[in-house]
Amino acid sequence: MTSLRQAAFRLRSMFRPKKTEAELSEEIRFHLESQTEANLAAGMGPEEARLAALRTFGGMDQIKERYRDERRPKWLEDCWRDLGHSVRSLLRERAFTATVLAIFALCVAANVAIFSVVDGVLLRPLPIPDADGMYSVYNSYPKAGFDGGLSVPHYLERSQLVSAFAESAALRDYWATLGESGSSERVEAMSVSASFFPLVRAKAALGRTFTEDETALGAAHVVVLGDEYWRAHFGSDPGAIGKTLRIDDVPFTVIGVMPRGVSFPAKHPVLWTPLSFTAEERTDLYRHVDSIDMIARLRPGIAPEVAQAQVDDLNQRSLKRDPWAKMVVEGAGYHPVIRSLHTVLVSGIRPVLLLLQGGAVFLMVIGTVNLANLFMVRAVGRAREYGLRRILGAGSYRLGRALLLEATLLSTAGALLGLGVGVASLRATFSYFRDRLPFDVPANLEGRVCLVTLAAAILVGLVIALPVLWHSLRDNLATSLSSESRSGTTTRSVQRLRHALIVTQIALAFVLLSGSGLLSLSMARVLAVNPGFRAENLLTGMVDLPTFKYRDQKQQVAVVQRIVAAIRALPGVKAAGVDTALPFTWGGGGAAIAFKGMKLTPDEAAQPHKLISVAGDVFAALGVPLVEGRRINDDDVQVNRMVCVVDAEFARRYWPKGDALGHQITPDSGPNPFFFTIVGIVGVVKQNTLTDEGDYGSIYLPYYNSGSVMLALRTLQPPESVGPALREAIARIDPDLSVTNLKPMSERVEGSLTGRWLSLALASVFAGLAMVLAAIGIYGVLAYTVATRRREIGVRMALGARPDQIRRLFLGLSAKLLAMSLPIGCVGALLMAKAMSRFLYGVSPLDPGVLLFSAMTLSLVALAACFLPARRAAHVEPAEALKSN
Repeated sequence: MTSLRQAAFRLRSMFRPKKTEAELSEEIRFHLESQTEANLAAGMGPEEARLAALRTFGGMDQIKERYRDERRPKWLEDCWRDLGHSVRSLLRERAFTATVLAIFALCVAANVAIFSVVDGVLLRPLPIPDADGMYSVYNSYPKAGFDGGLSVPHYLERSQLVSAFAESAALRDYWATLGESGSSERVEAMSVSASFFPLVRAKAALGRTFTEDETALGAAHVVVLGDEYWRAHFGSDPGAIGKTLRIDDVPFTVIGVMPRGVSFPAKHPVLWTPLSFTAEERTDLYRHVDSIDMIARLRPGIAPEVAQAQVDDLNQRSLKRDPWAKMVVEGAGYHPVIRSLHTVLVSGIRPVLLLLQGGAVFLMVIGTVNLANLFMVRAVGRAREYGLRRILGAGSYRLGRALLLEATLLSTAGALLGLGVGVASLRATFSYFRDRLPFDVPANLEGRVCLVTLAAAILVGLVIALPVLWHSLRDNLATSLSSESRSGTTTRSVQRLRHALIVTQIALAFVLLSGSGLLSLSMARVLAVNPGFRAENLLTGMVDLPTFKYRDQKQQVAVVQRIVAAIRALPGVKAAGVDTALPFTWGGGGAAIAFKGMKLTPDEAAQPHKLISVAGDVFAALGVPLVEGRRINDDDVQVNRMVCVVDAEFARRYWPKGDALGHQITPDSGPNPFFFTIVGIVGVVKQNTLTDEGDYGSIYLPYYNSGSVMLALRTLQPPESVGPALREAIARIDPDLSVTNLKPMSERVEGSLTGRWLSLALASVFAGLAMVLAAIGIYGVLAYTVATRRREIGVRMALGARPDQIRRLFLGLSAKLLAMSLPIGCVGALLMAKAMSRFLYGVSPLDPGVLLFSAMTLSLVALAACFLPARRAAHVEPAEALKSN
């Protein structure tokens, strides 16, 4: 019989025992009858022949047992028997089993919830076919604090002259106005080169995509629709191909519809139009006007380093005809960059996810240490049982296998329970991250996450079993049988191991607690930052000006003045104005500034300053204080007066002596620049986050043209109540105008802190669980120590020890473990603080207040955990303790 057939036969014998037993009995009966017939043939009588056959055959029970051992997989049956014994033992010890499963479930659930996000964002490829080979090509200006984007001249050169690129494409996202006057809507759109769709491996479900000729300037206007927009506005009609759609009041012909799900990470366009470049954009003057994005695929076998070297070489050649070469290279540190598209898109969220995953892993380590300690305590209590089993014939292999099976059984059950809890918390976790993720990630528990979780749980079970194996198998039988019997004490090695586990657990809990404390203190410092404006009772929103109606500067200024007059007149509005980049809206652009009669160094000339156009009482509405001079007024906007207001940071940077008023500046880099005279200085406003520190200053100009404006209304009542009246007032000016992104400024400020709040909340949860686990570990060890040392305590009390001395004995043990843990925890806390320094604001990694608070909190937890065991020890009755077995 081959090995495979033999294995199959043995498995069948195990899972079909009745049939196997019947076959064995039938086979034995056949052999007995054959031997009896042979004896009859030899002349024996019937009874004598049967007895002789039985004598020849041997003992029936021994034969059956021998054949059973040959027919069934004994090792598997032994494992099954050990597993059944473990299940019965764990069911008897319900408190221990429930504690272990609860710890496992909590630790696994935390890791599952975080790792599902980490897996979907950081580990999985982008939702684009063959996404691993896609790279982002962009310009970086580190000294100017600007990173990303590409100019048209650079794109044309790199797409045509870099041989490492097999394919490349350009894209630019924008907001488009669709439909006729009176029934228009604003949608997210994207202009792309003809090579975009082939590069992202997307084919039209209906019709076709763009040709190269259709991207030429002045070519026929064509558009490709997204599946969702096509279904919603064309009723899924295949006849939509060839129809006309008005985009910014220009008729476009629909030539294609993309399949469902085709998009681009971090973008959500509902339609695509051809990307064209003007003759002016192609000139060298626009070399650093980074208005588009570039993506590329490398040729097979070409490393990113080779492509980077080719782009660098091309860049060195192009600098010879770059009119801004000296300023951007020396002043701004300009250099081209090629990075994986996936890396670029997840760079913003990666640190937060890694921080949270690290906290979850820390929690799992603490839980593992806690469980190892609980298993050790239980193993010491079962030392006599293990010794008796070894005396009765259970070898080290058999006993070790039983222990490993028991630990694996608990870890697997705990992992399954944790997966169930993790699924329940998964949607809540994704809802927290949803607006921060660079692309859509399904809020489902993936199979690979389950497999990783189960594998990790089994590994943890094996790790937990190692100290138990070390303790249970290394001692001789005499030690096992006498341990914790009359002497009432465990071996010193076991005590040292249990104490080491407690020290490790407290130290790890201290690390998590101090990390949570640093994040809490950092958040308090962030919330105490003065943003430079008053967010309360401030309503904000945006109004887009359709380009087909308001094409030139005169039309735009006129409608903005009407908007300002309308919102000023609303009931309950104290002050109102508009600008092109309200704080915390991530709007507005930056530009380098030149000064009349003042020469700048290359570093100063490359520094970008935020340019904001304003109208109405926007400074009063925001609550931005006037430092010196005057604000921009209605007359400045009406007559297009060449004046400006700068903030105090801008004034301090260039005129530290305080004589900024009257100087002239220009953002115009052309041959005949127009200059603005500084007439006022206002307070510094945090533009994007409360922790902004890299701004070089802002410049406020009278409103002169923009495709959209932001509204700011200071109200006397809750700002939300003004929303309906505001929408009606804007609609009365022009039905094609609509207010979008309407929300109180306080909500915008709060939204900028979402990542910090989330990190703090999860870190606090992890720290709280770590303290609970530490308390359980301390309590469990001390409670068991009291139980196993009852005889010793009884002897001490019989010899005159007072209850307070017994109490101090165990409290002293707790204090000793705590004193050993805290220095180790301080070292770990310092390392963690350095690793999470980018998440801290205004906080030192070695903040003494945080370390002291963490030490005091853990000390209170440790004392509370040891109070009951110490109290129980102090109330032991000597007579009862000495009589106990």
